[in-house]
Amino acid sequence: MQEMLPQFAGAGSSSTVAQDELSSLKAGYPMVWQNIRWRPFVEAVVHASITESDVEAAAASWISYRAVLADLFPGEVPESGVIDSKLADISSIAGRKNVFLKADHDLAIGSSIKARGGVFEVLQHADDRAALDGISFDPATSDWARLRSNLKARRIVVGSTGNLAYSVARTARALGFQAEVHISADATPFKKARLVELDVQVVEHSGDYKEAVAAARKSAARDDAAYLIDDESSSRLFLGYSYGARLLADQLASRGISIDENHPLVVYLPCGVGGAPSGLTFGLKAIFGDDCACVFVEPTQSPCFLVQLISGKNKPTSVYDIGLNNKTIADGLAVPSASIFAVAQVGEMVDACVTVADAEMLKLSAKLGEHGFPVEPSAASALGALEPFVKSCGYHFDERKRRFATANSTHVVWSTGKSTPDTLKLLLEFATQNRVGV
Repeated sequence: MQEMLPQFAGAGSSSTVAQDELSSLKAGYPMVWQNIRWRPFVEAVVHASITESDVEAAAASWISYRAVLADLFPGEVPESGVIDSKLADISSIAGRKNVFLKADHDLAIGSSIKARGGVFEVLQHADDRAALDGISFDPATSDWARLRSNLKARRIVVGSTGNLAYSVARTARALGFQAEVHISADATPFKKARLVELDVQVVEHSGDYKEAVAAARKSAARDDAAYLIDDESSSRLFLGYSYGARLLADQLASRGISIDENHPLVVYLPCGVGGAPSGLTFGLKAIFGDDCACVFVEPTQSPCFLVQLISGKNKPTSVYDIGLNNKTIADGLAVPSASIFAVAQVGEMVDACVTVADAEMLKLSAKLGEHGFPVEPSAASALGALEPFVKSCGYHFDERKRRFATANSTHVVWSTGKSTPDTLKLLLEFATQNRVGV
């Protein structure tokens, strides 16, 4: 197979570069796009509806929910009630110093980054219901059993390609809620099966992610006892994800890693509809400011966030509009249109977008698996963006960008989901077709 070298874009003027970038995108080439709409955080945050105070409040809520999580998931969530993943040094795998993997594929409750948002929003809604019933949202009180009994009459509804639905459904069922999940055709057989095992209503759709989310929205609107978790526009999901930035900052500090102008941080974030990477980006920028670069990573056939940013429009733009097919083995990233809400929050904060081919994701998924990190292709895409981004920064006209390519920078690739039996099947097929070892 002939190697496709990434196309470097974004260094020209906004009036001339968009068409060239769209041409590269339409061809399905891996590419790096340096965000021409980027602004310093202090300027960009003014244009967002989410505030730094909102992020602080979400962090306080996460802390207050620790006892609840320890009670709901004993043995899985530690007694401390903290849901987080390890930060592993993978410099030897990446072939570059100071490269770490944020192992959300081992995150409690969902084995994916989606637990950070999904669990948080379910807990927030349960907390709201407790307040309406005059009950303390605290498992140590005598009212706890009564609250869970009351919640049995209520439903949580969500649309997803699989991972978000699982974390939402597990948390909902643990609290006593009924749960209804709408899944797209991109959801893998394993992810469908594990949802069924949770005793939730699973509604399969023959269409893509947007169809599943739209169906969930309609279903929830018909039932006063239903609460919709809307992956395309939920501020609670966004804020739930943002707390992961603070936990990462603590882990870096515990390793003695300082982030400043001369020692910048680059975080590579796989991106589907955009909620998770956007929430983390906001949280990271609030902590590290412009000394942290946030890179969104998408499949070459499903770069919905990149397409939306390049379009410059305030209404949804689809990958179908530029001739792409939204077909990718990265099922968690198979999304045709980005969240306009997420774009509105961080469209001027994202430093770059990188697209990665399916074959590269599979190769890196196998490589990481060999070293004890069983990640799905969506998660492996983050590592696939590292070298193209660094190379692009090295040639960039902006000195601020070039510093991210120096040996003093720290790189974190965010592993967003765990490998499944379906992943193993894909890896074996890939190995057979390309005659490589897995």
